Amino acid sequence: MNLSAKILSVFLLFFLIFNPKISFLYEGIVFSGVISTFIILINQKARVYFKNIIRFNYFRNIILFLIFIIIVSMLISLIHGTGDYSILKTILHQIIAAISVVLVMSTILSFTNDIRIFYHLIFYVFLVQSISILIAFIVPWYHDFVVSFSGYEGDILDYRGGIRTYAISSTKFFGLGATYGLIYILAIDLLFRFGWPKRFVFVFFFLVVGTLFIARTGLVGLLFALVYLILRPSRFSKKVKGLMKIFVGFILITGLVYILLPSNIKQKVETNLFAFAFEMFMNDDELRTTSTDTLIDMYDVDIDMNTYLWGDGRYESVIGEGYYKGVDAGYLRNIFFGGVPFFIILFFYQSYMIYNPLKKNKQDKFLFYTLIFYTLILHFKGDPLGVLIIYQIVLLLYFIPIKLIDNLD
Repeated sequence: MNLSAKILSVFLLFFLIFNPKISFLYEGIVFSGVISTFIILINQKARVYFKNIIRFNYFRNIILFLIFIIIVSMLISLIHGTGDYSILKTILHQIIAAISVVLVMSTILSFTNDIRIFYHLIFYVFLVQSISILIAFIVPWYHDFVVSFSGYEGDILDYRGGIRTYAISSTKFFGLGATYGLIYILAIDLLFRFGWPKRFVFVFFFLVVGTLFIARTGLVGLLFALVYLILRPSRFSKKVKGLMKIFVGFILITGLVYILLPSNIKQKVETNLFAFAFEMFMNDDELRTTSTDTLIDMYDVDIDMNTYLWGDGRYESVIGEGYYKGVDAGYLRNIFFGGVPFFIILFFYQSYMIYNPLKKNKQDKFLFYTLIFYTLILHFKGDPLGVLIIYQIVLLLYFIPIKLIDNLD
């Protein structure tokens, strides 16, 4: 792949994954899909990839599953008589996102026959985001641009000097942090699947640093990635070598960068970044954060048996602003909308998306268990299970090529 093709590929993936708002084309997902469509129309190889992917039962079943969720959601709102169809917009958006994923993927794969390069580009996109975050942290005028482009507003701009307002993304905070955590797990899987270029240690470093600015949730994914590295069935020496490379590389680079920081930037890091990222360890009395306190309070809510069985038919508040009962925890939102059965539907949808490409290889099934467990843990705080669009986009970008490889074999 030549340099211009790489730049275009990273550009398309960045807009697809992070979905920044674009006034004349609605948003990044649509923008990347439209650009890719034009390329596919004039590129025969891209058309071949596109036709092959949309013919996969895997992709078709995902679209059918999403349509089924739309029908169920409509029935839930109609039966309860609430008129709350807010979740339909999210699911419809997912269908558009899935189609854009195929369009962008077909375009990029037409530039290279090497699936490994495609995977590397996904991680480079997160590298670009992390570098952009660091620049926004250091350069005030660039931070102002990011704020205007990404739509940050309100109290979050004042929270610890605006520490969480540096990412160019329509999905912010928990959602973006959860996806960074997902990327760590997939990066370790890529290590086992194809190996890493040596420069990936530096990529990993920047991803971790970027996570510290976004959400502590991403560090949960980092922990899961390390556990996956240690426990995944493989040769022991390979696991230790990979773990030591990551650990030693990260410590050396972090120490060197911190030593070389100008005094004003170092003070900003200590007073804003460290205070946010390591808040749990800076409380004198116990391990706690403001977000965990808020989460615990959310789960202190009365739910009757009818709500458990059928839900209340509410996904947003009665006045149409904010979350129903002020709750944004995933399990509670699912139960309040359609009861436990609605959660089960989302669970089966997510399980199919992850399990189907991995079912042929016994070792790959451990990745399935890791990702599902990680997703279910995060679901206590947000709603990644089948709903968080950026999360679903990254999963599709990772697993559709695995189906392509199976098809070639």
